[in-house]
Amino acid sequence: HFIHYLYLNGKIKEAIFFNKEFEDELIYDTKIVDLLISINADPEIINSFLNIENINHVDSKNDSPLKYITLFQNKKILEYFLINGADPNIQDAYGKTALHYAAEIGDNEKYHILEDFYAIDSIESFNNKKTPNMIMKNNVSKNENEKSRIQKRWGRDREMKMSIFS
Repeated sequence: HFIHYLYLNGKIKEAIFFNKEFEDELIYDTKIVDLLISINADPEIINSFLNIENINHVDSKNDSPLKYITLFQNKKILEYFLINGADPNIQDAYGKTALHYAAEIGDNEKYHILEDFYAIDSIESFNNKKTPNMIMKNNVSKNENEKSRIQKRWGRDREMKMSIFS
C-alpha cells in the first residue's frame, strides 16, 4: 500500500527501490518513515506506518511512543513526532521522560532536540531522583575521565616506544 502511494505521487524510483530492497521490517519501516517525512507526506499516512493512533498514547507502564523513538529511532523521526505534538515530558512508570533516556544513552543530538521542544531537564525520576541534566553531566565527566585515561595510556605507550629507540 506504501508502494502504491509512491507510484501515485510520481516517486517511481523510490517505489522500485522499496519494492526490491527491504526484507527486514524494522529497517523497512524506518526507511519508509524517513522517506515520507522527507517528501512532507500527510502525517496520517506516516502515523499509519508507525501504527500510532494517538501520538501521546501511553501503555500500561506509562511508556509513550516518544520514549521508544528516543531509544531506538533516528533524530528525523524524533523531530517529526515533536513537531506533530508529542509531549516530551510524559513520565513512564519510573518517572523518566524521553530526555532521561536521551541522557542515559548519551545521545547529545536527541537531548538537544528534545530541549528545543520544551523538554524539562529538571524532572526527577522516581527511583533514583536523578534529572536528565544530572545524568548528562555524569556522562560528560565519565567520557572526560575515559578520554583522560586513554590519553595517559597512549602517552605511556609512546614514551616506552620512544625509550626503545633512544
